[in-house]
Amino acid sequence: MPHISPFRFPKENVNRLSGKIVEAALLIRNKKELTAFFDDLLTSTEKVMLGKRLLIAMFLEHDYTYQEIRRVLKVGETTIAVISEKLQQKGDGFHIAVRKLQKQEKIEAIFDAFERLMKNIPPKIGPSRWRFLRE
Repeated sequence: MPHISPFRFPKENVNRLSGKIVEAALLIRNKKELTAFFDDLLTSTEKVMLGKRLLIAMFLEHDYTYQEIRRVLKVGETTIAVISEKLQQKGDGFHIAVRKLQKQEKIEAIFDAFERLMKNIPPKIGPSRWRFLRE
């Protein structure tokens, strides 16, 4: 379980620190480099916690129940409630991320479907042009 140091930072310093993380992430344009950055920055527990929060937001946006989310992600109702409250109050960041992820998944699904279609088009000439019918 992560913990916060007993030495408190003033709120403006916390905002400045979190801003630096965002700036660093925005400056990295490569997925491999960004993965390396987050691997160095976050522990595996922190990555799991952040990933689960994002998935909770996605599930809530798709009208999953608390019980379904608890069962699938193995999280407590309090965690789900916190994310739900953020989504209801404002949740701009979650809404943007979920919308972009869904758009990305749809694009990937279209490319996958197109790729499957292209593999099934028979060659124009040759003895193997009708083989796809037997497969």
